[in-house]
Amino acid sequence: MKAQVRFISTNDGESLEDVVLEDPDDVDIWITVMAGPVGGPGEESFQLRVRSPLSMTRELNQWGPLHERHMVVVAKWNPHQIRSFINRLFTEVEGRDWNEVGERLSRLGYWEFEDYKP
Repeated sequence: MKAQVRFISTNDGESLEDVVLEDPDDVDIWITVMAGPVGGPGEESFQLRVRSPLSMTRELNQWGPLHERHMVVVAKWNPHQIRSFINRLFTEVEGRDWNEVGERLSRLGYWEFEDYKP
């Protein structure tokens, strides 16, 4: 089984293409990727933080060492490049069933069912 990206937006629901940054080199945005099984119903959310080195440097200078998970680093804000990269990352993941695919995708983005215990 493989994953298919249904859509990508900011966590506020804004299209990536509609995001206007004061400085495109200074990126720190949380995005939501909705993905589900190829050819099957349903979708689940995965959240990723998109950051640039400039944003990270500012935070390092203010707070010291960083530990980041579920992050994509970009040189500058380019929504088409980011969308293409995320689509490629997510569609390369395979598993025996959707739960296994979801667990593997959770290494890329924070899965809404990450750490879920029934």
